[in-house]
Amino acid sequence: MKITITHALAATGYIAENYREGLVPATRISKECNIPKDYLMKILLQLVNAQILRSKRGPGGGLSLARDPEEITMLQIIEVVGGPLMRDMPIAELAHNADFALRMESICTKATEKEMEIYDKAKLSDMLK
Repeated sequence: MKITITHALAATGYIAENYREGLVPATRISKECNIPKDYLMKILLQLVNAQILRSKRGPGGGLSLARDPEEITMLQIIEVVGGPLMRDMPIAELAHNADFALRMESICTKATEKEMEIYDKAKLSDMLK
């Protein structure tokens, strides 16, 4: 998993843990999650644009979840910052042995589909229990 995805999950998780408190300042998220603030802000902006998070600028500002934790999945967060998980892997086009490559491609596709299924079932609310 890319470090950007790990940071996005950590930051969103931290905001979710503090969901009832209201807005969480970005500086606090940066400090508590050990993510450089400038880098964190780029990640948070993507999550705000995807309507996973909500932000308020200025004094007393910060971030909160844009939706209930029950409505936000790990897959949504992962795909916002990391792009869609590859469902079709063109291994056969690149490999010398076509039969071997087709079998490998089939296994990789099944693994990705299973991974997506697991991430899509994992809601932020599940992490808060």
